[in-house]
Amino acid sequence: MNATDPLSLDFATLNTLCKVHANRSFSGAAEELGTTQSTVSYTIERMRKTFGDPLFVRQGGKIVATPRCDDLVVEARLVLDQFSAMVGSQAFDPSSVRATVRISSNYYERTVLLPKLIRAVRAQAPGLHIEMIPAQNKGAEQLQKGEIDVLLSPASLSLNGVYSRRLIKDRYVCLIDHSNPLATGAFTEEMFRAANHVYVSYAEIWRSDYGAEIRSKGLEVNRVLSIATPENLAGLLEGTDMIAAVPNRIALRAAGQMAIRDCPFPAPFQVSVYWTTRTHRSKMHLWLRRLIVSTAEDVARTPS
Repeated sequence: MNATDPLSLDFATLNTLCKVHANRSFSGAAEELGTTQSTVSYTIERMRKTFGDPLFVRQGGKIVATPRCDDLVVEARLVLDQFSAMVGSQAFDPSSVRATVRISSNYYERTVLLPKLIRAVRAQAPGLHIEMIPAQNKGAEQLQKGEIDVLLSPASLSLNGVYSRRLIKDRYVCLIDHSNPLATGAFTEEMFRAANHVYVSYAEIWRSDYGAEIRSKGLEVNRVLSIATPENLAGLLEGTDMIAAVPNRIALRAAGQMAIRDCPFPAPFQVSVYWTTRTHRSKMHLWLRRLIVSTAEDVARTPS
């Protein structure tokens, strides 16, 4: 593999690398760039020679980036964003934006924050494409690899080059069908532990603060049903003797249909927004982060 002069690489070349990495496809990158697949292939081949690395390999019929490629893309995106900020105008007009922003989150953030956020985005920046990525337990890794632009998460991250701002607080409560005797009267820790639980396991990919608090005390609840997400939880509880512990703002979606009781293990938590040096000075991302913060403030003002 004969080396190519690194100084022959330009911003368009770095942008092509980033597009192939994001799309995991040469043809997808070509379509997004408005060029041909052969042009993209030629550009990547030049970069392979420059860096002495295959960059992308085929695995199971798919294109997979090498570790060296992942590292290069992080640096390339930083360079491209810094250059865009340097040549961009001082004023930022959201209505003129034509871009994609990748936001990583899980069920809670998509349910509690996304509806209000997307309405604000559509009103102010109709040309902005928001791509939601499941965070599961990989949010920090996604940020560091440049696979996402924004992370919404209750995780507590302290990483070099990662910024954060706290958004919203919540706690766990119990959802109970009105026909269940536990819906009224005394509701002690012993009664809670003895009850039949619908347990939200998050597919064992991520452990909630509620579950962690119970285990930290050497306790366990009586699980009769485990589900991956709180979706349709009220429908599962209706007419049964089961209860479920979920974040209060999730429980409020079933207010009226279900009784909501204080949980003996409230496990208070806080959702934050995280971003990296790569987008820290970007005017578009600054505008979006402000919109996320204002959305969270609106949600927080809603009685809970």
